[in-house]
Amino acid sequence: MEIDKNTEKTLELLHKYLKGTHTYQGWYSIPYSDANDDSVDYIIEYKIKKISLWRGNSSDECVFEGTIYIEPIKLSLGVNGEWEHNFKQHDIYEGDWEECGEDLIEKIHKFFNHICLDYDFDFKKLN
Repeated sequence: MEIDKNTEKTLELLHKYLKGTHTYQGWYSIPYSDANDDSVDYIIEYKIKKISLWRGNSSDECVFEGTIYIEPIKLSLGVNGEWEHNFKQHDIYEGDWEECGEDLIEKIHKFFNHICLDYDFDFKKLN
């Protein structure tokens, strides 16, 4: 399937915007802990593996729709400023991954508000 010039140019701009390695930082509470302030910080380093983009329905506000394929490359966990690296996908909650994906989509939407995107993760490199 061949894409039109506007879709191709928009895809090119998205690739330029998302070039390189990105990070997302968050935290979660330690389960079953007695202290209210026990938490684990995490940093996800990722890059964009692929972007699929197509024209949206003419009735929608989205000129383009698509999927961003996120490839996590490093997961670090920290407690009280002490960091350990090279954790795997299931060392943080699924909701933390969702927050990372939603954060990326939100950042993209600030500059490309005519594009409606969703995301998917490719954990092969991380795991």
